[in-house]
Amino acid sequence: MSRIKECFTSRFEGGVIMEADYSQLEVICLAFLSNDLVLKRDIRMGVDLHSMSAASLYGLTYEVVRDGYIAGDPVMTKKRKIAKAFSFQLQYGSGAAAMAASIGEDVEVAKAFIKAYYDRYKGVKAYQEEVARIVKASRKPSKRRTLSGIPAGVGHYTSITGRRYVFQEYDAPEWMKAKVSFSPTQMKNYPTQGFATGDIVPLILGEVYEELKKNPFLGTNALLVNTVHDSIVLDVNASYVNNAASLVKRVMEDAPRYIKETWGIDFDLPLSVGISTGPDWATQSEYTII
Repeated sequence: MSRIKECFTSRFEGGVIMEADYSQLEVICLAFLSNDLVLKRDIRMGVDLHSMSAASLYGLTYEVVRDGYIAGDPVMTKKRKIAKAFSFQLQYGSGAAAMAASIGEDVEVAKAFIKAYYDRYKGVKAYQEEVARIVKASRKPSKRRTLSGIPAGVGHYTSITGRRYVFQEYDAPEWMKAKVSFSPTQMKNYPTQGFATGDIVPLILGEVYEELKKNPFLGTNALLVNTVHDSIVLDVNASYVNNAASLVKRVMEDAPRYIKETWGIDFDLPLSVGISTGPDWATQSEYTII
Protein backbone atom coordinates (compact mmCIF):
# COMPACT_ATOMS: atom_id res chain seq x y z
CA MET A 1 0.00 0.00 0.00
CA SER A 2 1.25 3.46 -0.90
CA ARG A 3 2.48 5.63 1.99
CA ILE A 4 2.20 8.86 0.02
CA LYS A 5 -0.54 10.24 2.31
CA GLU A 6 1.94 10.26 5.18
CA CYS A 7 3.67 13.16 3.41
CA PHE A 8 0.69 15.44 4.02
CA THR A 9 1.30 16.97 7.45
CA SER A 10 0.17 20.23 9.02
CA ARG A 11 2.12 23.47 8.65
CA PHE A 12 0.75 24.52 12.07
CA GLU A 13 2.46 23.48 15.29
CA GLY A 14 0.30 20.65 16.61
CA GLY A 15 -2.15 21.15 13.71
CA VAL A 16 -4.17 18.46 11.95
CA ILE A 17 -5.03 17.31 8.48
CA MET A 18 -8.83 17.23 8.19
CA GLU A 19 -10.80 15.28 5.59
CA ALA A 20 -14.48 16.03 4.96
CA ASP A 21 -16.01 13.18 2.99
CA TYR A 22 -19.43 12.95 1.36
CA SER A 23 -21.19 9.69 2.15
CA GLN A 24 -22.16 7.79 -1.03
CA LEU A 25 -22.25 10.92 -3.17
CA GLU A 26 -22.15 9.06 -6.49
CA VAL A 27 -24.93 6.67 -5.46
CA ILE A 28 -27.08 9.61 -4.38
CA CYS A 29 -26.38 11.38 -7.68
CA LEU A 30 -27.29 8.21 -9.58
CA ALA A 31 -30.58 8.06 -7.68
CA PHE A 32 -31.28 11.70 -8.51
CA LEU A 33 -30.35 11.50 -12.19
CA SER A 34 -32.27 8.27 -12.75
CA ASN A 35 -35.19 9.35 -10.54
CA ASP A 36 -35.39 5.76 -9.34
CA LEU A 37 -38.09 6.04 -6.69
CA VAL A 38 -37.01 2.92 -4.81
CA LEU A 39 -33.38 4.00 -4.58
CA LYS A 40 -34.42 7.52 -3.56
CA ARG A 41 -36.69 6.09 -0.88
CA ASP A 42 -33.89 3.86 0.42
CA ILE A 43 -31.56 6.86 0.65
CA ARG A 44 -34.12 9.04 2.43
CA MET A 45 -34.87 6.26 4.93
CA GLY A 46 -31.19 5.80 5.72
CA VAL A 47 -31.06 2.25 4.40
CA ASP A 48 -27.61 0.65 4.39
CA LEU A 49 -27.51 0.15 0.63
CA HIS A 50 -24.73 -2.42 0.73
CA SER A 51 -26.62 -4.57 3.25
CA MET A 52 -29.72 -4.25 1.06
CA SER A 53 -27.74 -5.33 -2.02
CA ALA A 54 -26.27 -8.29 -0.12
CA ALA A 55 -29.73 -9.31 1.05
CA SER A 56 -31.05 -9.25 -2.52
CA LEU A 57 -28.05 -11.17 -3.82
CA TYR A 58 -28.10 -13.96 -1.23
CA GLY A 59 -31.87 -14.24 -0.68
CA LEU A 60 -31.77 -12.93 2.90
CA THR A 61 -33.72 -10.25 4.69
CA TYR A 62 -32.23 -6.80 4.92
CA GLU A 63 -32.42 -6.88 8.72
CA VAL A 64 -30.45 -10.13 8.95
CA VAL A 65 -27.56 -8.75 6.88
CA ARG A 66 -27.57 -5.30 8.45
CA ASP A 67 -27.82 -6.50 12.04
CA GLY A 68 -25.23 -9.20 11.45
CA TYR A 69 -22.84 -6.70 9.96
CA ILE A 70 -23.35 -4.26 12.84
CA ALA A 71 -22.79 -7.07 15.33
CA GLY A 72 -19.56 -8.06 13.60
CA ASP A 73 -20.78 -11.41 12.30
CA PRO A 74 -18.02 -12.57 9.88
CA VAL A 75 -20.42 -14.26 7.44
CA MET A 76 -22.70 -11.24 7.05
CA THR A 77 -19.72 -8.91 7.00
CA LYS A 78 -18.21 -10.84 4.09
CA LYS A 79 -21.50 -10.90 2.18
CA ARG A 80 -21.89 -7.16 2.62
CA LYS A 81 -18.28 -6.60 1.56
CA ILE A 82 -18.84 -8.55 -1.66
CA ALA A 83 -22.05 -6.64 -2.40
CA LYS A 84 -20.31 -3.33 -1.70
CA ALA A 85 -17.50 -4.15 -4.12
CA PHE A 86 -19.99 -5.24 -6.77
CA SER A 87 -22.03 -2.07 -6.25
CA PHE A 88 -19.09 0.21 -6.91
CA GLN A 89 -18.00 -1.81 -9.92
CA LEU A 90 -21.50 -1.70 -11.39
CA GLN A 91 -21.74 2.06 -10.86
CA TYR A 92 -18.48 2.45 -12.74
CA GLY A 93 -20.01 0.51 -15.62
CA SER A 94 -18.21 -2.82 -15.27
CA GLY A 95 -19.71 -5.98 -16.71
CA ALA A 96 -20.08 -9.28 -14.87
CA ALA A 97 -16.69 -10.67 -15.95
CA ALA A 98 -14.79 -7.55 -14.89
CA MET A 99 -16.72 -7.32 -11.63
CA ALA A 100 -15.99 -10.93 -10.75
CA ALA A 101 -12.31 -10.67 -11.65
CA SER A 102 -11.84 -7.50 -9.60
CA ILE A 103 -12.75 -9.19 -6.33
CA GLY A 104 -12.02 -12.83 -7.11
CA GLU A 105 -15.64 -14.01 -7.25
CA ASP A 106 -17.41 -16.35 -9.66
CA VAL A 107 -18.91 -14.73 -12.76
CA GLU A 108 -22.29 -16.29 -12.01
CA VAL A 109 -22.35 -14.51 -8.65
CA ALA A 110 -21.65 -11.21 -10.39
CA LYS A 111 -24.42 -11.89 -12.90
CA ALA A 112 -26.81 -12.68 -10.04
CA PHE A 113 -25.86 -9.41 -8.36
CA ILE A 114 -26.49 -7.39 -11.53
CA LYS A 115 -29.90 -9.00 -11.95
CA ALA A 116 -30.85 -8.45 -8.30
CA TYR A 117 -29.67 -4.83 -8.41
CA TYR A 118 -31.58 -3.93 -11.55
CA ASP A 119 -34.65 -5.87 -10.40
CA ARG A 120 -34.78 -3.61 -7.36
CA TYR A 121 -33.65 -0.39 -9.02
CA LYS A 122 -35.39 -0.56 -12.40
CA GLY A 123 -35.17 3.20 -12.86
CA VAL A 124 -31.38 3.06 -12.78
CA LYS A 125 -31.30 0.57 -15.62
CA ALA A 126 -33.80 2.63 -17.63
CA TYR A 127 -31.72 5.78 -17.12
CA GLN A 128 -28.48 4.10 -18.21
CA GLU A 129 -30.19 2.66 -21.27
CA GLU A 130 -31.55 6.12 -22.18
CA VAL A 131 -28.08 7.66 -21.96
CA ALA A 132 -26.75 4.94 -24.26
CA ARG A 133 -29.65 5.48 -26.67
CA ILE A 134 -28.93 9.22 -26.88
CA VAL A 135 -25.21 8.66 -27.47
CA LYS A 136 -25.84 6.10 -30.21
CA ALA A 137 -28.51 8.29 -31.86
CA SER A 138 -26.08 11.22 -32.00
CA ARG A 139 -23.33 9.20 -33.69
CA LYS A 140 -21.42 10.94 -36.44
CA PRO A 141 -18.47 9.75 -38.53
CA SER A 142 -14.99 10.95 -37.59
CA LYS A 143 -11.46 10.70 -38.93
CA ARG A 144 -10.47 8.54 -35.98
CA ARG A 145 -9.89 4.79 -36.37
CA THR A 146 -9.92 2.01 -33.81
CA LEU A 147 -6.78 0.08 -32.90
CA SER A 148 -7.65 -2.50 -35.55
CA GLY A 149 -8.03 0.24 -38.19
CA ILE A 150 -11.84 0.40 -38.44
CA PRO A 151 -13.37 3.88 -38.91
CA ALA A 152 -14.82 5.02 -35.57
CA GLY A 153 -17.64 7.45 -34.99
CA VAL A 154 -18.31 9.80 -32.07
CA GLY A 155 -21.46 10.41 -30.04
CA HIS A 156 -22.49 13.02 -27.51
CA TYR A 157 -24.47 13.39 -24.31
CA THR A 158 -25.27 16.67 -22.55
CA SER A 159 -25.81 16.54 -18.79
CA ILE A 160 -28.35 18.50 -16.75
CA THR A 161 -25.65 21.03 -15.87
CA GLY A 162 -24.72 21.56 -19.51
CA ARG A 163 -21.57 19.45 -19.45
CA ARG A 164 -21.06 17.87 -22.89
CA TYR A 165 -19.57 14.40 -23.01
CA VAL A 166 -17.95 13.07 -26.18
CA PHE A 167 -17.84 9.30 -26.60
CA GLN A 168 -15.69 7.51 -29.15
CA GLU A 169 -16.26 4.11 -30.67
CA TYR A 170 -13.81 1.29 -30.02
CA ASP A 171 -13.27 -2.21 -31.37
CA ALA A 172 -16.23 -4.21 -30.11
CA PRO A 173 -15.61 -7.30 -27.96
CA GLU A 174 -16.07 -10.69 -29.60
CA TRP A 175 -19.51 -11.33 -28.13
CA MET A 176 -20.97 -8.28 -29.91
CA LYS A 177 -22.28 -8.56 -33.44
CA ALA A 178 -21.00 -5.10 -34.39
CA LYS A 179 -17.36 -4.46 -35.26
CA VAL A 180 -17.22 -1.18 -33.31
CA SER A 181 -19.17 0.11 -30.31
CA PHE A 182 -19.27 2.84 -27.71
CA SER A 183 -17.95 1.84 -24.30
CA PRO A 184 -20.83 0.74 -22.00
CA THR A 185 -18.57 1.52 -19.06
CA GLN A 186 -18.07 5.12 -20.13
CA MET A 187 -21.73 5.71 -20.96
CA LYS A 188 -22.84 4.42 -17.56
CA ASN A 189 -20.13 6.10 -15.53
CA TYR A 190 -19.30 9.49 -17.01
CA PRO A 191 -22.63 11.35 -16.56
CA THR A 192 -23.06 10.18 -12.95
CA GLN A 193 -19.47 10.61 -11.81
CA GLY A 194 -19.25 13.86 -13.74
CA PHE A 195 -22.24 15.31 -11.90
CA ALA A 196 -20.98 14.13 -8.50
CA THR A 197 -17.27 14.86 -8.60
CA GLY A 198 -17.03 17.04 -11.71
CA ASP A 199 -19.85 19.44 -10.89
CA ILE A 200 -20.93 19.25 -7.24
CA VAL A 201 -17.57 18.82 -5.51
CA PRO A 202 -15.82 21.71 -7.34
CA LEU A 203 -18.88 23.90 -6.73
CA ILE A 204 -18.83 23.14 -3.01
CA LEU A 205 -15.05 23.51 -2.86
CA GLY A 206 -15.50 27.09 -4.01
CA GLU A 207 -18.26 27.71 -1.48
CA VAL A 208 -16.15 26.30 1.36
CA TYR A 209 -13.28 28.56 0.30
CA GLU A 210 -15.52 31.63 0.28
CA GLU A 211 -16.98 30.84 3.72
CA LEU A 212 -13.55 30.22 5.22
CA LYS A 213 -12.29 33.47 3.73
CA LYS A 214 -15.15 35.42 5.33
CA ASN A 215 -14.29 34.09 8.78
CA PRO A 216 -11.72 36.33 10.56
CA PHE A 217 -10.14 33.33 12.30
CA LEU A 218 -10.56 30.41 9.92
CA GLY A 219 -9.39 32.32 6.85
CA THR A 220 -5.78 31.87 7.94
CA ASN A 221 -6.13 28.84 10.23
CA ALA A 222 -8.10 26.37 8.08
CA LEU A 223 -6.56 26.05 4.63
CA LEU A 224 -7.75 24.00 1.68
CA VAL A 225 -5.02 21.69 0.41
CA ASN A 226 -6.63 18.97 -1.70
CA THR A 227 -9.76 17.32 -3.01
CA VAL A 228 -10.07 13.66 -4.03
CA HIS A 229 -13.26 12.26 -5.55
CA ASP A 230 -15.97 13.25 -3.05
CA SER A 231 -13.80 14.53 -0.19
CA ILE A 232 -12.14 17.83 0.69
CA VAL A 233 -8.86 17.99 2.60
CA LEU A 234 -7.79 20.88 4.83
CA ASP A 235 -4.82 21.83 6.99
CA VAL A 236 -6.19 23.17 10.30
CA ASN A 237 -4.66 24.90 13.30
CA ALA A 238 -5.35 22.78 16.39
CA SER A 239 -7.13 25.66 18.12
CA TYR A 240 -9.76 25.89 15.36
CA VAL A 241 -10.52 22.27 14.52
CA ASN A 242 -14.08 22.25 15.86
CA ASN A 243 -14.97 25.57 14.23
CA ALA A 244 -13.54 24.47 10.91
CA ALA A 245 -15.30 21.09 11.04
CA SER A 246 -18.62 22.75 11.81
CA LEU A 247 -18.30 25.23 8.94
CA VAL A 248 -17.15 22.70 6.37
CA LYS A 249 -19.84 20.16 7.26
CA ARG A 250 -22.56 22.83 7.15
CA VAL A 251 -21.53 24.13 3.75
CA MET A 252 -21.05 20.69 2.19
CA GLU A 253 -24.39 19.38 3.43
CA ASP A 254 -26.08 22.55 2.14
CA ALA A 255 -25.10 21.54 -1.41
CA PRO A 256 -28.73 21.32 -2.65
CA ARG A 257 -29.10 25.07 -2.08
CA TYR A 258 -25.95 25.87 -4.04
CA ILE A 259 -26.96 23.46 -6.81
CA LYS A 260 -30.28 25.29 -7.10
CA GLU A 261 -28.60 28.71 -7.14
CA THR A 262 -26.02 27.66 -9.74
CA TRP A 263 -27.95 25.46 -12.18
CA GLY A 264 -31.59 25.89 -11.17
CA ILE A 265 -31.74 22.17 -10.31
CA ASP A 266 -33.96 21.01 -7.44
CA PHE A 267 -31.72 18.40 -5.86
CA ASP A 268 -34.18 16.58 -3.61
CA LEU A 269 -31.97 14.14 -1.73
CA PRO A 270 -30.11 14.62 1.58
CA LEU A 271 -26.32 14.68 1.69
CA SER A 272 -24.27 13.76 4.73
CA VAL A 273 -20.62 14.46 5.44
CA GLY A 274 -18.20 12.67 7.74
CA ILE A 275 -15.22 14.45 9.27
CA SER A 276 -11.92 12.80 10.16
CA THR A 277 -8.70 14.31 11.50
CA GLY A 278 -5.16 13.24 12.24
CA PRO A 279 -1.51 14.32 12.41
CA ASP A 280 -1.20 13.44 8.71
CA TRP A 281 -3.52 12.42 5.88
CA ALA A 282 -2.76 8.73 6.32
CA THR A 283 -3.46 8.68 10.07
CA GLN A 284 -7.10 9.66 10.40
CA SER A 285 -9.84 9.00 12.94
CA GLU A 286 -13.47 10.07 13.05
CA TYR A 287 -14.02 13.53 14.49
CA THR A 288 -17.18 14.36 16.45
CA ILE A 289 -18.21 18.00 16.32
CA ILE A 290 -18.83 19.43 19.77
